[in-house]
Amino acid sequence: MKTHDGPHGGVNHDDDCYGCRLKGKNLTLASSATPTRTRHQPFRPMVQPSWESGVTGETRRDGSFMPYLDKSLQPIGVKEMADNRTRLEAIRHKQLHDPNFGKET
Repeated sequence: MKTHDGPHGGVNHDDDCYGCRLKGKNLTLASSATPTRTRHQPFRPMVQPSWESGVTGETRRDGSFMPYLDKSLQPIGVKEMADNRTRLEAIRHKQLHDPNFGKET
């Protein structure tokens, strides 16, 4: 071990110190390239695409919006509608063309 004015500022270290070898080759590392606890930048979580956050439905002639509802009377999201479009469109088509649908007996 020896002491010198290397990147350690006069601290004892081994001859195979990586920082000293870089300084001997006239290479330095940017401070932003070295990880520290205070500069830890966590990855941002993936944001859901905006088209998936909407609710499917249809706009009526008077300008009001009527959402499509599932069996539990909750609005169906755009993502769910896109994933099950064939099945849901078949149910909707059957309801639109059934003359007795929605009529109380």
